[in-house]
Amino acid sequence: MVAVEITRGAGSAVRGADAIAGTINFITYDSGVTAVARAKASVGRFDVRRQHIKLVGPVSEQTSLSISASVAEEGATILGNHYYDQTVNGNAQYFLESGGVIRLVGRLSDGTRSSFPDDSGGPKFAVLRSTDERKLAQESGAITFDQPVSERWNFRLEASLFESDDDAKSPGVAPGRRNPFGIPKNSSVTRYRRHDLRAFASTRIHKNIEVVSGLERRNEKGTSESELFLTSGVTKGRFDLRRQTNAGFIESRWQPLPWLSIEGGGRITEPEAFTTQTDFSFGVIALHKPLGTKVRANWGEGFKLPSFFALANAIVGNPDLRPETSTSYEISVTQPIFSGKGETTITLFDNSFFNNIDYDTNKHQMVNRTQLSSHGGEFSFDWRGYKRLFLKGQISFADTRIHETGEKQRKRPTWRATSTISWQWQRNFSANLAFTYVDTVLDSSIPTGDLILDDYFKSDLALNWRPMPHINVGMKIDNFLGARYQEVLGFEAPGVSPFLMIEFLL
Repeated sequence: MVAVEITRGAGSAVRGADAIAGTINFITYDSGVTAVARAKASVGRFDVRRQHIKLVGPVSEQTSLSISASVAEEGATILGNHYYDQTVNGNAQYFLESGGVIRLVGRLSDGTRSSFPDDSGGPKFAVLRSTDERKLAQESGAITFDQPVSERWNFRLEASLFESDDDAKSPGVAPGRRNPFGIPKNSSVTRYRRHDLRAFASTRIHKNIEVVSGLERRNEKGTSESELFLTSGVTKGRFDLRRQTNAGFIESRWQPLPWLSIEGGGRITEPEAFTTQTDFSFGVIALHKPLGTKVRANWGEGFKLPSFFALANAIVGNPDLRPETSTSYEISVTQPIFSGKGETTITLFDNSFFNNIDYDTNKHQMVNRTQLSSHGGEFSFDWRGYKRLFLKGQISFADTRIHETGEKQRKRPTWRATSTISWQWQRNFSANLAFTYVDTVLDSSIPTGDLILDDYFKSDLALNWRPMPHINVGMKIDNFLGARYQEVLGFEAPGVSPFLMIEFLL
C-alpha cells in the first residue's frame, strides 16, 4: 500500500454516490522499481496461522510488477468462530513513451467463515448452539490510464469490476424476549456483480486555480435465492437486481492568497428507478504561517442508494428501501507544538442523515429512518519526543440518535479514546504499546432484548527485532492485561492473545 487518503463527511463529488459519510481511498497500485522478495509466517493462540509471500520488482525499463499470496486461518478466538481465507493480489504498471502510465490491479479471495448468527446473543446467550456457515469468493480488478496532454491538462480513464459469490446456511435463532417467533432456519445463495467506468479531465486554468471534472457509469447485477425452513414447510424466495447509475461531477480549488485555499464541488447522480440527485460541497483551508496554525472548514451533501444486501437479504432485507441523503458540517484547527516536534488537532462535526437505512429491532427488518443525527468532536495529538520516542493519542465524542424516537443508535459508543507509545531502540529493536478505551454502548439480541454493554479498557503490546538485515522477528500480545469485554452482545472478546511472526527479505 502506497498511501491512504481520508475524506470526512459528504465532501467529495469525485468519489461518488457512496460518499455519504466520508471516503477512504487506499492507493495500492505503485509496485516500485526495486526487486524485493518477502516471506512471512505467524502463529498465535486459538490456532491462528498466517503465511504471506510477496514478489516485487521491475520486468523491464518501462514495466514493474507486484504479486502476493496469503493464507490466513483462525480458530475459536470467540466460541463458535472459525475463519479461513486464501488471497492472491497483483498489480502492475507500464510507463508509456508519451508520458502516460497504465496501471492494473487485481485480487482473488476464497474462504469460509463460521460464527453464531447475528441477533442470536452469541456464545453467551444463544439457545441454539449451531453456527452460521458461509463460503465466500470474491474477485476484483481495475485498470487505469493516465495521460498528460500538456503542462495544464491531464486525462484519466478508470474501469473496475467487483464480483462476489456468497453461499450461507444458518440454524436460525430461537424465540426470545425481544422476538417471540425468532428466526427460522435458512439458507441463501447470493451472486453480485458491479462494473464501474470513469473518465476524468483535470486542468490548471490559472496558477492558482485547479479543476477536475468527469463522468461515471455504474452497472450492478445481483441475484439472491433463499430458503426458509418453517414448521409449515420450506418457503423459497428470489430477489433480482439490475441497476444502472450515471453521474457527472466537478471539483475546483482556488488559492487567492498564499495562506488561503477555497474548494468546491458538485455532482449530479441519475440512478435508475429513482429521481435525479444533485449534491454540492464547499470547503476553506486557512494557514497562519507564523504559528503554523491551520483551520479547515467543510460543508457537504451526500447521497447513497440502498445496498444489494439491504434489499435482498431473505431475513432482514427490504426491497422497498429508499436512497439515503446527508448533510455534513465540520471544522478543525491544527496547531504544531514543541517547535514542530508535535501537533494537535481539534475537530467539531455535525452530521444529519435522512432516510438513513438501519436495522429495526422491533420489525426485525432494514428500514428507512426519517432522520439520524450525529454530532460531536475529536481531539488528537502526536509528539516525536526524546530521541526515538513517539507518542500519539485521540479522544472522540459522538452523540448519534434516531430523531423519530430520540433513542441512541445501537452499537455506537459516545466516548472513545486511543493512545500509542512507540519506542525505537537503536536500529534493530522497536516496541509499541497501544491503549484503547470504549464507552458503554447500547446493543440488542433476540434472547436478551436491549442491554447496555459495559465500557472497557484494553491494551496491546508489539515488539520487533531485526537480528540480521534480511530477517525480522516480531511478537504481539493483544489484550495483554486480559480485559473482559463485549464489542457485540453475547460475543465475549478473547483474553490474552500472543502471536509470533518471522519475516525473510531477499
